[in-house]
Amino acid sequence: MVIFLNNHDFRDPGQPVDNDPILGYAYLLTNNQIGLPCVYYYDYYNGGLKNQIDALITVHKKYIFGASSRDYLSRFSTPYSQNFISGGASTTLIYQLMGTASGQDVIVAINYAGDTLKIDQGINTTNISTGDVFVDVLGNSEYPFAVVNGNNQVYIELPPRSYSVWVKGVLLKSKIFLEGAYDSQTHRMRTDLNSKALIPLQSPFTENQRSVEAVPANVVDWVLVQLRLAPQTTAIASRSVFLDKTGNLVETDGSTRDIPFPVAAGSYYLVVRHRNHLAGMSSQAISLGSTASLYDFTTSENRFYGSNGAASLEPTVWGPFSVRQKRLSSFRQLQSALIMFSNSW
Repeated sequence: MVIFLNNHDFRDPGQPVDNDPILGYAYLLTNNQIGLPCVYYYDYYNGGLKNQIDALITVHKKYIFGASSRDYLSRFSTPYSQNFISGGASTTLIYQLMGTASGQDVIVAINYAGDTLKIDQGINTTNISTGDVFVDVLGNSEYPFAVVNGNNQVYIELPPRSYSVWVKGVLLKSKIFLEGAYDSQTHRMRTDLNSKALIPLQSPFTENQRSVEAVPANVVDWVLVQLRLAPQTTAIASRSVFLDKTGNLVETDGSTRDIPFPVAAGSYYLVVRHRNHLAGMSSQAISLGSTASLYDFTTSENRFYGSNGAASLEPTVWGPFSVRQKRLSSFRQLQSALIMFSNSW
């Protein structure tokens, strides 16, 4: 077996791909219609591409493997509409994978140019409707998700010589207050960690370690949002997001309240985890689709799974227990807390 991109026989100058070989791997590892994807050992171990290649392999295994067809959306004389705001057809490759095991279409875009790619790209709508959401599962693009517009297009924005993968998914909105940060005088949470520069630029949750260059001023801390099919099962999707002082889960820009997940539309239990609070889980499965509806944990203890699953912050305001609170010493609350804590892992 000889690897298509780089291999041990490429020994003369000009034969190996020296500039941005990851773009070649982005194509090989996200396109299951071209044979068995392989990786040259030197690029993986010595070329500094291990983490990026691992991410592509994970995407292939989780979302692409088994796809039955592929449509090159950006092909020559494409029937799909294209509006290039920046970038061009000769340096852009966009294709759509269909018939995946999960039934979720996948879009891949690769920008070979030295300029930012900005494009409204028409897509194959055999399994897609206006308003459907595609979630960027690699996080390389400018926005966390793209929405199919009335012209059957998605907007894609990629940095120079970059790539990403979008999977058809769902959106959710949620609101939650943390007991340890809540201020009953202002009816909001304090941003003490933020003002003291104690919020890390990388999420502390290994399940989804997203990074930012700066933490927005309204942010309380990182939280991990997870989806489960049943209360006692493991999470099928995880996303690190920020929690703002008004209790809203927001994306890393500090303002986007629609939180995307690359899962099929359906009903899921919602779990919110914070590093020094017990996890909060929705009392029932909530329906998720391309339009985000709000699940508000703050309005009632009954919004939390289990008995004694939340602390009373005000007469009509509820939130997850801080693990430092003395009230956890009471048996009933400790018992409930241990159940929720065990469900967090």
